[in-house]
Amino acid sequence: MKRAIQVLTALIIILFANVSNVKSQEITDNPSISDHRLKLVFNEGTRTYELYDAADGLILSAGMISYTNGHDSISTNDPDISRTIQNATENKLVIGFNNSFKVVAELQGDSVLIFKAVGEFPGEFFMNARAPLSDRTMAAMLINEKTNDRQTLIQSLGKTEIPGQKSIFDPLKDLAVQIESEGKAAWDYFYQWQLKASAKSGENLCTIKLIRHYYRDDLGITYYAPVKKRSYFEKAPALAMTWVGIEGKYNRPDFAQRKEWLYPNIDWVSKNLLPYAGEMVFQLDDNYPIDDPKYMRDISDYIRSKGLIPGIWMAPFGVAPYKETETHPEWFIHKADGSPVITFSGLSYDDVRHYNSAVLNVNNKEAVEHWFAGFVRQISETWNYDYFKIDGIPAVLSAYKRSVDGEGVDGVRRGLHIIRSVLGPDKYINTSWGIPLEGIDIVNGSRVGGDTEQEDQVISRVAVKQNYLNNVAWYSDPDGAANMYASTVSRARLNFLGRSLLGQPYVTDDHWTKVPDKILEVWQKTLPTIESIPANLYKINDPEKYDHFDLKITKPWGSWDVVALNNYAKEDLRKSLDLRRLALTSDQVYVFDFWNQKYLGKFSRNDTIERNMKAIDAHCFNIVPVRTDRPVLLSTNRHYTQGGIDIEKMSYTKKGSEWIIQGESGKLICQKPYEMTFQTNGYTLEMASASDGITTILSRNGIAKVRIIPEQTKTVWLLSFKPDDNTSVSFGSELVQTAPGKTVEIPLNLIHGPAHWKIRKNDRNIKIKENHRESSFSFEINPDVLEPEQTWSTWLTLESKDANVYTDSLLVEVQGPDRINIAPEAKASASSIYFWGDQNGYGRPDGVNDGLSFKAWEAAEGDTSGWVELIWKKPVTFQRIVIDEWMESGGHIRSWYLEAGYKTCQYTPRRQTKPVIVYKPDKEFMNIISEGKTIGRNFVIILDKPVTANALRLYINKASKRPGIWEIEVNPADQTK
Repeated sequence: MKRAIQVLTALIIILFANVSNVKSQEITDNPSISDHRLKLVFNEGTRTYELYDAADGLILSAGMISYTNGHDSISTNDPDISRTIQNATENKLVIGFNNSFKVVAELQGDSVLIFKAVGEFPGEFFMNARAPLSDRTMAAMLINEKTNDRQTLIQSLGKTEIPGQKSIFDPLKDLAVQIESEGKAAWDYFYQWQLKASAKSGENLCTIKLIRHYYRDDLGITYYAPVKKRSYFEKAPALAMTWVGIEGKYNRPDFAQRKEWLYPNIDWVSKNLLPYAGEMVFQLDDNYPIDDPKYMRDISDYIRSKGLIPGIWMAPFGVAPYKETETHPEWFIHKADGSPVITFSGLSYDDVRHYNSAVLNVNNKEAVEHWFAGFVRQISETWNYDYFKIDGIPAVLSAYKRSVDGEGVDGVRRGLHIIRSVLGPDKYINTSWGIPLEGIDIVNGSRVGGDTEQEDQVISRVAVKQNYLNNVAWYSDPDGAANMYASTVSRARLNFLGRSLLGQPYVTDDHWTKVPDKILEVWQKTLPTIESIPANLYKINDPEKYDHFDLKITKPWGSWDVVALNNYAKEDLRKSLDLRRLALTSDQVYVFDFWNQKYLGKFSRNDTIERNMKAIDAHCFNIVPVRTDRPVLLSTNRHYTQGGIDIEKMSYTKKGSEWIIQGESGKLICQKPYEMTFQTNGYTLEMASASDGITTILSRNGIAKVRIIPEQTKTVWLLSFKPDDNTSVSFGSELVQTAPGKTVEIPLNLIHGPAHWKIRKNDRNIKIKENHRESSFSFEINPDVLEPEQTWSTWLTLESKDANVYTDSLLVEVQGPDRINIAPEAKASASSIYFWGDQNGYGRPDGVNDGLSFKAWEAAEGDTSGWVELIWKKPVTFQRIVIDEWMESGGHIRSWYLEAGYKTCQYTPRRQTKPVIVYKPDKEFMNIISEGKTIGRNFVIILDKPVTANALRLYINKASKRPGIWEIEVNPADQTK
């Protein structure tokens, strides 16, 4: 009933707003003031304040000011209260109401409006108004609010306000509205954005500041325009991109984009990712057979036949063969000396210059017809591709600026407009490398950094930094998180949870048929992409500090926060989920661990939750406001939004003492178990049914779980919860993570009277102390049982002889101490290098000691022996070495030895030519310290005794094919365990 009254009230308010617009035009004697382009009107018809901008129209409407005098509420829009115009100058309007109070409204220039209420009574005045801006108006934190953002990225799915929110932003108008008060002021959302403020008599009740052209002027985005929603690209796309993962990538001039490699991977993506993504692009990157239109059309047809969208890479400004510069020099841009400007053109164009070409002049009609537009048209219409990655735009911008006949930025923009006119409005254009903001109003999105295959992760360095542009002006593409098949689950969680939660393009770049199930599961649970809107509307120059992402989700049946806690470091860390850094709406919250599918308990909004995090990792939590009067949904397992994309309808109905919860869930996967988890709050899950699939109740009380195995992608379900009057006891959580040497206290939930209980353990290395008076217990872990970099775990069991036991199992996890890896401190070198891999971040010697398992040293093509060496600036002592062999196509190493000793360490500083010697031993020598046959993944060598040396060399005597090493880890002598 309350909700129905709210809806009816909103409709009446909207109706009044429409009427007020008409009456403002009809009634000419409405008291008003104006200053430049702003006009404030007190509408006599609705007795409310309205603020107009000459260019942007109605900014605020239904403005009312009130106070409560005893039991009576007096408001400016009460028709029984008389009003008197006491002053109406050019920039100040003073109206007295019922000889009780007066409202002073003052315009300051063309952007600031101040309201002040004055009356002789104790208490506060209240102001309410609406902002009838566009439907895309969003919650915002502006650049002048950055110091208060708690170094948390806040996103919204649905119209969601932020507690204490001071600003809103309309991307269609590039207009921000910011409010302040000497009392309190904030925005909330109910069908429209609502301004709410309060202050004492005589204080500034509300200062309203209009910030026009916020992105264009304040943030310096010269060509700002709102992001365009096109056809099936209504949100950030999901892509499978063939750049790093493709076999044969560097085998020029032989083209790598061949059917024999592509088709099995297209099949895999269609089978394993498309059902989760809903729609997905399969994008061919550089190095395809440009001179075979039929071959390229066959590939696009095959992509479409698998339900995917064909995408392709191109560099159209450099498409013409270099020989054309002699026959048609006028088709190109030139330097002052008349020579053509040369820049990046990629690998696809079979020309002697390969990677660089002369740059076409799009101001020349013939150049456009013969090559530039003609090439784009061929790919779009003949080859039939829909997604276009336009590479090298920053390089092209630099070339046009250097030229004497290209017309600089205007020339490049003309070229992008030509591409758009050829492709039409619905096909997707993604510019690439750097941040080519000069095309932001023409294209759909852009890469916002360099090739991230060369980085350990892309979320903080690229995605966080440029997130303010994403889904506001364009889609900010952080590039692919490459070669996940050779990486860790933790790295997959960081990169793909981050991409999806921030609503950015979701780019996989892999040898997909090699991707293990654990990585695939991360992808499946972070697809589809969502319409996530940023609140931090400014560039972030210290992204590593923003390790909390808070996605605020609002649905008709409730609101909750999905939070990512990120570890950007290359080492395991003990980190805290700090609830104080989140803009929570409830004093107490339930917290659920999504990856582990475990309930962590009930917490205060001021609590912190300790976590054991792997290197380059992200944990995911659902944070739900506490309610104790009925069962509460804690999580669903389909998608990390935990009800945000899968639950389409949901309702709670009280029938006598029973709660009926029913809903509709979509975007499900046939035959994949779909689970919902509830906090029962003294109720029992009595019955569960679904319109489609097999339904099973996994647990009924405390933390109740129901599983549906659907036959279709949608199901309608119904749950019945009945009161539970039995005495019960349960753990207050399902999972606790702690650190070595720390005493942890765990509360128990005891309902309906006292009960006897006992904690049972299955491992003698945990010591338990029960506190029956406080209904809690504590435990300590024997530190001797902990292995370095390993997680030790045990289960505790709760028993009672006179009460029902519900959540009866608690998983305890303790992270062992960190093991120090001294290999990254050394300088790496090798006998040979796979050249093209070296140029693009792969194959280099330092791939073996960067702390990352997805970048490797690779020997040169044809080599079946070789070495890779680490040299430190001073001697180190070690006893444990871990070697991770490059396993691109299986292990090739057949014989090896490891030697250590002393060598001169030197390096050449930047901008210098002479090397600097940092260590020179009295005598240089190397001794063999270990040897063997095969290596494989994570091969551990523990030496008989510690070795002190400043040089360590792995020599490969024999390999069946070109050998390589993903990683060498070296541990100090005291860390052999």
